[in-house]
Amino acid sequence: MKATVRDVNNNSDVVEAEEVLSDSVYYYDRGKGEIRMAEEGDLLE
Repeated sequence: MKATVRDVNNNSDVVEAEEVLSDSVYYYDRGKGEIRMAEEGDLLE
């Protein structure tokens, strides 16, 4: 997923430079109400 985010961020046809926030992928844990950087396996939980 991180590679996909990076590719999209680097493609000016998709995202304008001023709209890019970071190349990181974040995970929102609804149960805890927390946002953190995603780790491998987060989508499998």
